Amino acid sequence: MTSPDTTKTPKAPSLLSFNELPKWLQDNHYILGSYRGPSYSLRKSIQSIFALHTESVNIHTHMWGAAAILLGAFSVYQSISTRYATFTWRDTIAFSVWFFCAFLCLGMSATYHAVCNHSPEVNAITQKFDHLGIVIMTCGSFLSMIYYGWYCEPMLAYAFSAMITGLSVGCAVFSANPRTRTPAWRPYRAALFACLGLSALVPITWGLRSHGIEGMNLRITLFTWLSLEFACYLLGATLYATRIPERLSPGTFDVFGSSHQIFHVLILLAAGFHLKGLLTTFDWNHQRGAC
Repeated sequence: MTSPDTTKTPKAPSLLSFNELPKWLQDNHYILGSYRGPSYSLRKSIQSIFALHTESVNIHTHMWGAAAILLGAFSVYQSISTRYATFTWRDTIAFSVWFFCAFLCLGMSATYHAVCNHSPEVNAITQKFDHLGIVIMTCGSFLSMIYYGWYCEPMLAYAFSAMITGLSVGCAVFSANPRTRTPAWRPYRAALFACLGLSALVPITWGLRSHGIEGMNLRITLFTWLSLEFACYLLGATLYATRIPERLSPGTFDVFGSSHQIFHVLILLAAGFHLKGLLTTFDWNHQRGAC
């Protein structure tokens, strides 16, 4: 008689349909299946990172994106710190602010999507940080570009930076309210984030009146990299709010291609465009000499 095989084979996590989820995990009713159920275990949630489910793309886009940002920060610093004799600690701060904010945004996003199925309490806490990360990255992007866009006009740079920071704090407070984190508030959250992005029109309009179209394009790559960055954020926010494409074909985009996943990819593209624009305006300011 052969003895029974006692070797335990790891099982893939059971996936649930939308209707099988508890209310605290129900967010997008156009995504019909492939959901992780509540784990009530940090270990189980982490182990499911490499399984295939509704959060897989969301986790990996921003997890590896955060790692790329961290590595990119060291690479960029080594490149720019020896490029010009006029390089100062202020340049280090300007780039560090953006890299730090981008890393926080992507890192907090990946963390939320990895453990959001843990429990209602962990879901609520990490969702706050996920929304806060969007605000932080938007603010960091503005601050770094404002520094170089108004490199020779520090008082204006301080004023615009204070405005953007104040608006960002307001958005953060709004996003932290438990009431506004519900699915019903999704369009309003998206609209608020879009308005925060559109607040860039204030310094841009000021700059266009002062320096003209060509001058602003040189200062902040307005019609090249910055425009591409804005387009990514605007498209992402629109898809996120309208839940396109999944609302057009419920169940088709459960694992790949949902609006939230597209938004994640667009955020990475926007980050790449911003960094390219930042490096371009950094070079322009240091090459033109004294103010």
